Amino acid sequence: MRIVEEGIATPDDVNRACTLAFNHAMGPLQTVDLGGLDTYVKASEAMAAHYGERFLPTQGLRALVNAGHYGYKTGRGFSDYGAAQ
Repeated sequence: MRIVEEGIATPDDVNRACTLAFNHAMGPLQTVDLGGLDTYVKASEAMAAHYGERFLPTQGLRALVNAGHYGYKTGRGFSDYGAAQ
């Protein structure tokens, strides 16, 4: 997410790189979209409480969640999935 937020790559680039380089079924941002960005924010905040601020959610992630974009379940997250599933 930090790579996307810093403008180094797009979400699609990150996902594609991981699927090709590591032979994963889906990229990390697709995985977060599937599990729910709102859930990931809560998990990140819990990790930050124990392991330090490096694990805090990025501002871009918080902006998506604050806008109601939770990933696949709402139809939009790092990618656009059309109407909510």
